[in-house]
Amino acid sequence: MTLSDGKSIILFRSHDNPHIARNRIEILRHFNPEIPIHVAFGGDDAGANGSLVEFAGLVESFWVYPELRSDRWKWTHGDLIVKAWHREVGKDLDFDFAFLHEYDLLFSAPLLEVYPNINNRELSLTACTPFSPGIEKVWAWTSSEVLRPEFLKFSEHMRKRFGLERQKYVCLGPGSLLSREFMDAWCDQEEVEVGHDELKYPACAEILGFDLVDNGLHVGGLWEYYRLFNCRDHYVTKSMVVDSLKCGGSRTSFHPVKEDIGVADLLRWV
Repeated sequence: MTLSDGKSIILFRSHDNPHIARNRIEILRHFNPEIPIHVAFGGDDAGANGSLVEFAGLVESFWVYPELRSDRWKWTHGDLIVKAWHREVGKDLDFDFAFLHEYDLLFSAPLLEVYPNINNRELSLTACTPFSPGIEKVWAWTSSEVLRPEFLKFSEHMRKRFGLERQKYVCLGPGSLLSREFMDAWCDQEEVEVGHDELKYPACAEILGFDLVDNGLHVGGLWEYYRLFNCRDHYVTKSMVVDSLKCGGSRTSFHPVKEDIGVADLLRWV
């Protein structure tokens, strides 16, 4: 089973900015009319109510994460929100692959054209990078005074529970593509509330025997900065998207984009 001949869904994650999130969903609908969109909402009740109104008629389902957790916890453990969604909703859906789409991601082409054609024993992750000692020394999740203790706890858990002495790869969070087969096996595992999903997805794939494929959304390695797709709070502005698309380059993915960009605008630039 490969992505091109399987059934796909989009798992759209949002927590605020319902108008911008609707904007992204409309773009996803335009470029991927045959792929169902399911929402996993991680914000507060007011945000959930506003998003329900904004998303009406555009999505197949709308699920709200039920636990009272801090915004920081939800941002750090996005994998656990996805796992909870699959246990409550995804397990009953008919799909082979799930595109994880954050509300501040922007694509200007069909997802099946953007992503590599993985099989059901693979995950396609962003900036999938060998976990070298050099990365460990400079990456915030593994080197900062505040975050390194969490990394060490996670590594110790994986060593004791699964015999994983050191994981082979790490990644960036936005834009993961997971197979249903991985999600089913992954949800049989207990929760791990230490570390970050950029550590946990590659490590869990490794202990469960799944292969990793870089999805090409991020240019260069994990630690290299790229202005049109980054995870460093350097926002990609509308003018940057326009300049990139009008120049006729191959870039079709942007992050983080928090400005309102409509389908009609995008089609004028592509």
